[in-house]
Amino acid sequence: MNRVNGLLFLANIQGASWDRWRHGFVTHDAAPPPLAGTLRPHDVPVLAAQAQKREEDGDVLPAPRYAVYSDRMRRLSVMQGDEDLEVRVL
Repeated sequence: MNRVNGLLFLANIQGASWDRWRHGFVTHDAAPPPLAGTLRPHDVPVLAAQAQKREEDGDVLPAPRYAVYSDRMRRLSVMQGDEDLEVRVL
């Protein structure tokens, strides 16, 4: 992450835990329920901080847009910082 980009990674690791003795993950539930929620560019702390600073400085330029790629959907979107992306992880 730097001043102009960031990464949000969402994974469903329900039903698994790290075993310190085995030095690996142990599966407790091979079929956990899916997760659903929303992500937005401003969930990346550095991007949210930049937006807050722009607001505090009274910046009147159009709000920045962000390129958002979903590997699961194989889709690249252009979004506003507070725009929601619906996600579901199986």
